[in-house]
Formats: sequence, structure tokens, C-alpha cells
Amino acid sequence: MQVDAMLERLAAFGIPSALHQFTGTKKNPTPDPPFNVYFYTSTTRGADLAPVSILQADFVIELYTEKPDDAIIAQFEAAVVPDVEYKKFQAPIQGENLIQTAYEFTFTQKLKRSV
Repeated sequence: MQVDAMLERLAAFGIPSALHQFTGTKKNPTPDPPFNVYFYTSTTRGADLAPVSILQADFVIELYTEKPDDAIIAQFEAAVVPDVEYKKFQAPIQGENLIQTAYEFTFTQKLKRSV
């Protein structure tokens, strides 16, 4: 799995998606659920020692729905994280009338250095 491939899966799922947060304006309001927000950080190791370095990416994807929705969760998991080992948790968002289903996972990727 690569970072670009995961972002493509999120886009292909067909619901609004944003890095970190949605910023609503009058012209472009925050979307109605379902939507997702994702975060990721990455670390590169071995870049100075070998022609190949290792990228480790830590992802969190938060799926927001108006109520617990097993059908959309199953569709999301089949389309976005079918081959990814993840930790999953679900919690209500107080005051927002939303349910957050969060997925946390890490993957590594080999990066070839250009010479």
C-alpha cells in the first residue's frame, strides 16, 4: 500500500473527504454526512545509507454518519481498507448528532533513491 493509493481509494468511495478538517463557508458549507476526514504522518528511515529507504505512514481515517450505519461502514471497509489491518473504534460526537467510526493503521513502503 502507498499513500497515493490510499488517497485514491478515499476519493473513489464517493463521499466528501478532507485532510484534517472541512472548513465551511457560505459558498462552500461543510458537507452533510456521510463524510470522512483523514490524517497521516510519515517517517523515512535509511535515506542516507542505501539506495532504498523505508517510508512508514501512520493513517487515521474518521468516517462520520448521522447514526450507526452498518451498511455504509461495510461498504467503506470493502472499498477503502479491504487489505489493511486496522484498529477500529466508534463513538458519538456530543452536540453534533454524529457518529464517528475511526480506523487507525500503519503501512511501510520502499522508496528508491534517485542517483
